[in-house]
Amino acid sequence: MSLSVGDQQLIARLRSASLSVEDLGSMSKWIEGNTAHPKDSDKPWSFKDHEFQIQIVDDPVNVLGAMKCSQVGVSELMARWAFAYLCKFHRTTAIYTLPTTGQVRKFSPGRLDPIIEGSPYLQTMIDEGVNNSELKKIGDSFLYIAGTFTQKGAISVPARVLVNDEVDFSDPVTMTSFLSRLGHEADGGIRRLFSTPTVEGVGISKFMATSSRARYGVKHKACGKWVFPIFLRDVEIPGFEDHIDQFTKEDLADPRYRPKESLIRCPGCGAEITPENFADVEARQWVAESPDAEEHGYYVAPQDCPSFKATPKVIQKLSEYRRFADWVNFDVGDVFEDAENSFLEKAIDASPRSQIGHRVQGCIMGVDVGKMSNIVVGKPAGRRRIDVVHLERFKASASDTLLDRITQLHEEFGVIKGVIDAGPDLATPPGYVEWAEMGEAYACYYSRGMKVTSLSHIHVNDAEGIVTAARTESIDRLAKLVNSSSIGFPISAEMKAVKDHLRAMKRVKSYNAHGDEVINWQNTGPDHYAHALNYMNIAYDLLDDKFAGEQATPVLPMMGKVGIKQVEGVNLMGKKRRAYAH
Repeated sequence: MSLSVGDQQLIARLRSASLSVEDLGSMSKWIEGNTAHPKDSDKPWSFKDHEFQIQIVDDPVNVLGAMKCSQVGVSELMARWAFAYLCKFHRTTAIYTLPTTGQVRKFSPGRLDPIIEGSPYLQTMIDEGVNNSELKKIGDSFLYIAGTFTQKGAISVPARVLVNDEVDFSDPVTMTSFLSRLGHEADGGIRRLFSTPTVEGVGISKFMATSSRARYGVKHKACGKWVFPIFLRDVEIPGFEDHIDQFTKEDLADPRYRPKESLIRCPGCGAEITPENFADVEARQWVAESPDAEEHGYYVAPQDCPSFKATPKVIQKLSEYRRFADWVNFDVGDVFEDAENSFLEKAIDASPRSQIGHRVQGCIMGVDVGKMSNIVVGKPAGRRRIDVVHLERFKASASDTLLDRITQLHEEFGVIKGVIDAGPDLATPPGYVEWAEMGEAYACYYSRGMKVTSLSHIHVNDAEGIVTAARTESIDRLAKLVNSSSIGFPISAEMKAVKDHLRAMKRVKSYNAHGDEVINWQNTGPDHYAHALNYMNIAYDLLDDKFAGEQATPVLPMMGKVGIKQVEGVNLMGKKRRAYAH
């Protein structure tokens, strides 16, 4: 006698009620026993040629992440893991996130529904009355699928499980909101996050830095040692003598090089590790760099899936990318920094040394305001070149205000253009603007949505002393100057902080609510000197007549003059206006 659907669901719930947390360690068995091969529903799911996935899916730790290359089946795997969890643990809510709602609409019918259709067990568990692209009911559990770049933001539903797909391309603010949905769980809930990486310190790379950092080691048959190859370090293209980061897609057609014979050499003995050696499951093992870490992280590299990511094939894929960095991120699965997405320390070190403390005139100044304000003074030294002559971190007090300090520096260096952060201090920026001659000082607002033309990334309101700058484009311009060694930096104890703050800025791709690609600079740590330098560079741009007299509405409410008036050269703050001819 066959059981009704209701009876089958009841049995499944009773079975789920008896499960303990240790059952997280048998998820691979559930997936093999209850889901079908993605390309042939008549065959059961198999981990063949993807054996590296087994430990990832069976790891019972609460928080687990994977930094991966593309096309190794991790998204497919984690979708099945989510179904397994909801079937094994009843009355559970899981949230599965992707960067955009457009991706959600494709992911659900293209990835989730075929898993259900290929599984007789899931078909008995799914509630067809609650089965759409954003919500699925499995038995008495629920799976929400949501984008991070939406008008509504994170859904307000408590959850036990959070799965984050493509972390680096998701909205970090909404991601934090989703993470708070696990707040009602005594143990913090279950989280799985994975992504192709972008730059160091952002997204999945940031997670990996404090995780267990496991790599899929290989026992090299030639030397008998367990080794851990890193693709960019150990790959070799016969005939090409330089490091791989110097190889371009144009080099693929160079007859001197043989990319179709590319190989990976053992970091121990230097001999080739053959594809057959990589494919031998008995010669592979996950090993963690920090095994005692509470959160487990896995690096998934091309050589971990050799049947689908053969080394010559990965090298040939370079032809499909405009930027080398994108190839590294997606096909190699590693972070990569270049002049387009980072401030390069080697360019800073290569820049000519400027003379700090040398009291020159006709300078420009940038001020980033905070509890500890950062001040940079530079001297224009020709077309698109600036020599930094003063670096300072300043903490204001009742007797020594920020306005006192910047007006003093303005005098000492004969500042002809000064730009100060318009917030969060609502008194100092307008005070500085009032103190200076008209056209000498501006309060700056960043804009993330300002229309940018080929002629202008800043809008100026001289009457109010306001400049509005397109945030991404203005920092792009600063990066070009720094990375071309066009800004001369001084020999100064402050340079360590300058380098740290610039290193913290990373240019990353994400998406908006419409699914359009958006570029933003994100900080991975303190970044105050970076913004002070940017304000200084905006001051340099203001020397160009093409920006004069433009009108713009500030992004934030305009501060106004905070009641400061001019009376015969003295303002009500008691600061005497200087008479400086320029």
